[in-house]
Amino acid sequence: MTTSKSQGSFLKEKLRTVFIIVSVLIYSFSNAQNDQHIISAIKQMEYDWHHAYVSHDSSALIKILADDFINLGKTGGRATKQQTLENFKKDSSVYEYCEPYDFEFRVFQNTVIVLCRSKEKGIENGKSFSNLYFSYDIFIKRHKIWQCVQAGVSLINNK
Repeated sequence: MTTSKSQGSFLKEKLRTVFIIVSVLIYSFSNAQNDQHIISAIKQMEYDWHHAYVSHDSSALIKILADDFINLGKTGGRATKQQTLENFKKDSSVYEYCEPYDFEFRVFQNTVIVLCRSKEKGIENGKSFSNLYFSYDIFIKRHKIWQCVQAGVSLINNK
């Protein structure tokens, strides 16, 4: 009789363990799918942000940048959303392209950190330029909307 009880107890423990493992796998799979959906949305925002420079259209930036956005520029200066938009409007460069690439995403519950490189090519004040950058962007989900609250960029030496 004790053998039957211990076998039943052993079987219950095995079933419980299998249930826990299956539950964790299902949860992990659904989180991975959700993370991919979030990454896809944030990646599109990154492309829209970069392409805004080519088209000189600030409408994407107005949506993407949070009201409390802070930008740490390539020269070490800081700019708010308003200052960033003012600088954007003053930019008279003609861009052939401005493309982000080599993305890395860190996804948390309501925060995404994006690391990437970007390349740009164009003409500024009659002189052609070609630059490579490393940047990070921090997006936070507020009221069901993802927006960038902080960004930083560093010029990568082209030589």
